[in-house]
Amino acid sequence: MSEASREDIRRVRAAVAAAREAAAEACGAGCPPARQGPGRPPDTEKRRAILEAARRLFTRDGFMAGMGEIAAEAGVSKQTIYNAFRNKDELFLAAISEVADQITAHLETPDPEASPHEILTRIAWHFMDVVISGKMVSVMRMLTGSGPGGMAPDLAAAFYEIGPARNGRRLADWLAEQDRAGRLSVDDPDLASEHFFGMLNGKLQLRQLFHAAPPPDDAEAERRVEAAVRRFLKAYAPD
Repeated sequence: MSEASREDIRRVRAAVAAAREAAAEACGAGCPPARQGPGRPPDTEKRRAILEAARRLFTRDGFMAGMGEIAAEAGVSKQTIYNAFRNKDELFLAAISEVADQITAHLETPDPEASPHEILTRIAWHFMDVVISGKMVSVMRMLTGSGPGGMAPDLAAAFYEIGPARNGRRLADWLAEQDRAGRLSVDDPDLASEHFFGMLNGKLQLRQLFHAAPPPDDAEAERRVEAAVRRFLKAYAPD
């Protein structure tokens, strides 16, 4: 495991420590699945079904989604869920953070032959698909307490740490590597990471949170991806 990955796990555990007090010892994505019942942990196929069912119901119903409902949706028993996840808080973090993680997961082992343009374009499309989609906006409403099933602030902070914050750090680390290699000129990788995601987002998510506009269509998403990547590379081109 890389030092960056270990640091991610340390940050996750620190953030979720507060959630444990407020929400029955939520653990977070950096911790191994915790067993609570006498049965065996579910196999990979059942675990995948549980996570997919949890994502569907959490994005639809907020944190009010019940473990019994999730079990029925996944085609398993409630005990099977508790054999893999200590409680609903831990299941929520595992299910939703896995989606957010898709944005920059490939930066853990980036393609050495890929150009900065290719890498950033891939990140941009993942961002548009995950963050600007209607489903993730529903999750954002839930996390901020503005939608049905609003949740404890500490648990929302834990999600931020294992989702947006981790994606930002991954991109910043990659940008620092590009600077050292002379492919880009990035004096402040953390700020540059925020610049990139900020250009992609603009006011898209805010408009959806306020019910002022639907998610962008494919043509609008492509326009924003192309513009953000092109202007970012121009701003951080090597001297």
